[in-house]
Amino acid sequence: MNTELAALKLKRTFIVTTGIRHNAATFKTVLEGRGIHITSKALDLMSMTGHPRVRFGEKKEGVILADVSVEELGLPDNAPYGDICLKAIGHSVIWAGNTYKLAYTSFEQACALREQYTDQPFDEWLRVGMFAIQHPMGNRMLLRIVHGRNKVLYFDTDDGGDLDDLFDGHVRFIWQLTPVPKRLMPEPS
Repeated sequence: MNTELAALKLKRTFIVTTGIRHNAATFKTVLEGRGIHITSKALDLMSMTGHPRVRFGEKKEGVILADVSVEELGLPDNAPYGDICLKAIGHSVIWAGNTYKLAYTSFEQACALREQYTDQPFDEWLRVGMFAIQHPMGNRMLLRIVHGRNKVLYFDTDDGGDLDDLFDGHVRFIWQLTPVPKRLMPEPS
């Protein structure tokens, strides 16, 4: 267990519900209907229904996502995405008195966050800590949840999905929290 991350106090979490929308087309319709702008590259990724990393669940489920900066992970400015993932994935954090491990966020969870996070502060840019998706134009893409300076909510992409792409310490990533089961202690005899 990485004690640096175990001691990390999460500043913000999001509880989102997945399994409500069963495909990218439904998310697209709902997001656009709510005035959320979907960039052309995000639309390209959403249309990649045969891509193994673009999946949608059938089961309605609550998921906890955590907002963690590169600096909070203990990494310096200009940390490569590969190092960020190595430092974050599988490490323990405490939230609401329970132990969780950070895990990659899925495409569906990112879509649900964008749909449900409507009170996002102006000029906030959150990257999604995820397996990068190969864009048809060749770039490895991450998703981004943005509230632009123009007061428009965006579902966007970031070309930063290659393992050597660099991120400043202030950049915030969204990770999934997966519960760690409490060990069963034997009853005292």
